[in-house]
Amino acid sequence: RPIQLLFLTAGEESAVMTHPRIVLKLGKRSRAQLIESHVGVRGGHCLTNLVADYDIDDEAKLVHDRLQLGVSGTSFVGLSRIRVGAQAELKQTLATLGGDLVRNETDMHLDGTFVEAQLNGVYMPIGSEHVDNVIRVHHEQPDGHSDQFYKGVALDKSRAAFAGKVFVYQDAQRTNAFQQNSNMLLSDDAEIDSKPELEIYADDVKCSHGATCGELDPVALFYLRSRGLSRAEAESLLTYAFAAEVIERFVDPAVAKLAQERLIARTPGGANLTEML
Repeated sequence: RPIQLLFLTAGEESAVMTHPRIVLKLGKRSRAQLIESHVGVRGGHCLTNLVADYDIDDEAKLVHDRLQLGVSGTSFVGLSRIRVGAQAELKQTLATLGGDLVRNETDMHLDGTFVEAQLNGVYMPIGSEHVDNVIRVHHEQPDGHSDQFYKGVALDKSRAAFAGKVFVYQDAQRTNAFQQNSNMLLSDDAEIDSKPELEIYADDVKCSHGATCGELDPVALFYLRSRGLSRAEAESLLTYAFAAEVIERFVDPAVAKLAQERLIARTPGGANLTEML
C-alpha cells in the first residue's frame, strides 16, 4: 500500500511559515510507493519551506507521486536531495497546479551502476503565479540511465522556468541521459524560460536535451474544427492533451484523477472538457 504524506495549508489573519522535513530511507531490495500532496484549503499569506532526503539503496525501487495544489497567497519552496544506489529504480511524477510562488529544486546523485531514474513534471501557472523547476542530476557511476520529461503551460501574466542540468562524471561511461522540456504559451503576457544543460566528462555516453516553446498548433486546431468542434472547444482540448501526457504517468489512480480535475479547472473552457473526455 502507498504511504501518503498530506500537507494542508490554511491561511490565517497573519502570515504563516512552516518548515517540514521528510527523510525516507529504502534498504537493499526494498520497495515503496510514496504519495506527497501539498494542498491549500484557505487563501492567505503562507510559506512552506520543505527539505526532503531520499536514500534509495541498491536494488531498491521508489515510486513517488507529488501533487501541489496551492491557492491564492500560498507559496512553496522545496529542496529534494536524492541518492540512488546500484541497480535501483526511481520514478517521480510532479504536478504543480496552484500557488503564488512555487520553486521545486532537485539534487539527485546516481551513486551506483545500472541505475534507472525518471523525473516527470507538469506545471500550469495562471494569473500572476510563478513556478520554478531546478534539477541537477549527477551520473557518478557507469551504465546509468536518467530521463527528465517536463511540460509547462503558461496563461495570463504568469511566469515559469525550467533549469535542468546533467553532470556525467569521468568514470560514468555508457551513461544514457535525456532531457525534454516542452512549453506552451497561451497569452502574450506570459513567459517561460527554459535552460536544459549537459556537462559531460566521459567519452562513451549517449546524452541529449531539447526545449520547445510555442502556441497551439493551427493545423491541429483546423482539424478539430473540421470535425465539428468550436474554436474554444478545440483550444481547450489541445491544451489539456498537451499537459495530460504527464498526468498519465502518475502511478496512483486517485492522484491522477485529482490532478486531472485540477488541470481541467485551470484550462480555459475547461467546463466543456468534462463532457468531451
